[in-house]
Amino acid sequence: MSGNDVQLQFHGPLFDGKSDAIMKQAIKNTVRNLVQIGEDRLDERLRPKPAGVFLSVSEAKPKQHSKGNYRRRVHGEPKGARSGRIHDSNTIYGPWLEGTSSRNKTTRFKGYGEFRKTRDWIDKKQAMPIMKKHIERATRRLNGM
Repeated sequence: MSGNDVQLQFHGPLFDGKSDAIMKQAIKNTVRNLVQIGEDRLDERLRPKPAGVFLSVSEAKPKQHSKGNYRRRVHGEPKGARSGRIHDSNTIYGPWLEGTSSRNKTTRFKGYGEFRKTRDWIDKKQAMPIMKKHIERATRRLNGM
């Protein structure tokens, strides 16, 4: 009785090690892109303007208007290949403005929650389309296009 033998050989970028580098770069580009749009959104939302959360020069009492100091302290930074963060450079009043400070529990001011709102916006509306764009680009590269 003779045995049956099947031999399989796989070829192409998925199997020659090139896909790892290309996919890692796609993930890195996705993270970098998401951090940048999050930073841009916070920059826009923290900008002093009449319709915004911070008082404009025309609405505030003299010498009490926002000069954009907090907004200038917000920075985004990709960290490694799979994570990133957007932060306020540990500004002392940042937790109070966000609404996460213990002081918010004892005052009527509950915070603006702009970091939380931006995180939720990225999660719900931005992450999948941006990731899809970068993965499709990586797939085209793997296919030699």
